[in-house]
Amino acid sequence: MNPLMQQLSGETLQESPETLVKNLMGILRGNDPQKVIQMMAKRNPQFAQFMRECEGKTPEQVASSHGLDLKKIKKML
Repeated sequence: MNPLMQQLSGETLQESPETLVKNLMGILRGNDPQKVIQMMAKRNPQFAQFMRECEGKTPEQVASSHGLDLKKIKKML
């Protein structure tokens, strides 16, 4: 299975991959990134933990805590 799909679905598939893609595409068409984040957190405990750890932090703080240079990342984009 595609790693992205594994991340979205968590360790076990409760829905078929087709249903998962259909749901994700519906969320993306709505242009609501918050819904995508909520879906990922609901399906993946590691992502949910990451979100809790980042709560209240700036992007710079999050990047720094993971050894990333946010300025370099922004320059790459």
